[in-house]
Amino acid sequence: MGGSDGPGNHTPAAEFNALADPDAAAMVADAGLPLEVIELMLCRKVSFGPGDLPPTDPLTADLLGGYLDIALSRGRAGMAIYDPVAALAALRPELFAFRPCRMAVVTDPGESWGATRFEPDPRGSVRLATGFASGPAQDPAREIAGLCLQAVSGALAHAS
Repeated sequence: MGGSDGPGNHTPAAEFNALADPDAAAMVADAGLPLEVIELMLCRKVSFGPGDLPPTDPLTADLLGGYLDIALSRGRAGMAIYDPVAALAALRPELFAFRPCRMAVVTDPGESWGATRFEPDPRGSVRLATGFASGPAQDPAREIAGLCLQAVSGALAHAS
């Protein structure tokens, strides 16, 4: 999970993870190694609301509820599930649509510092997740949200 193929969430141009260390992000992008990127705009399509909380133990319910409360207190209907979406893409890449591209990170001081740029390139070493793979699901973002919530609630329940 890193970067944005659109606006940022910590500055108008930069997503939090890329902004945390643009030089490191640029080094990774420039290395030419195979990289799959799950970016901010895609993650924001996968969210959960009060009616989506899975049955789970009290601690996990409290943690997920507290996370959801952040969005609700800001007037949003639900909260995006950022990192679990990236983890799911690593485990179940067939659920996502990818396109090859080149990735660049702005490292020059200024308003765009930390912004990521993705340029289509059939020979690019980066595979950018651009959406959800077509399949039988009527609402793939909702299906992915459900899978993420199940995984998070199961993992947290086993850790407590």
